[in-house]
Amino acid sequence: DLWNNRELRTSQMELVEVQADRYVVRLSTSVRPEPATVYFTPQWQPCRTMQNSDKAVCTGSLKFPMQVGDKHTYEKLPWNNGNGHSTASCEVKGEEKLTLAAGTFDTVRVECSGFWNRVYGGTFSGKQSEVAWYAPAISRVVKNEFTNYDAGGKLDVRERSELVEFAAKP
Repeated sequence: DLWNNRELRTSQMELVEVQADRYVVRLSTSVRPEPATVYFTPQWQPCRTMQNSDKAVCTGSLKFPMQVGDKHTYEKLPWNNGNGHSTASCEVKGEEKLTLAAGTFDTVRVECSGFWNRVYGGTFSGKQSEVAWYAPAISRVVKNEFTNYDAGGKLDVRERSELVEFAAKP
């Protein structure tokens, strides 16, 4: 939580199966320790569904191949809880070396800005921005910063996640 510089939760992701069209990942968090199964495309785009729907939408801030200056847009990516969705335009801004608890990584910086829409539990909308640092050597985002503004432009959410440990299975 960037508001008060506190760790709000931790998460652990484990790749449990590689299928032809998707990765199957086991995810547990300090808030929800019971593991959940989540899916990603082979390009690490999250696959999510809206509430009351079985149709998965697989999209997000990464698009491959990645070259500085590349731009793309994603539309209606459902939230993890399925209550709403996000749409954003993204651009590969540059390459950076990052040092985190998990190590030092050569990364590609991707910046996205767009809008969010809550659909279930009331209709609300606002703006959002995201910066993701992708490390090609381990095929993962190693750092992510997300900012969310309410309909009036007031700061609502500021989060940062960083890779603190990475273990490759033999």
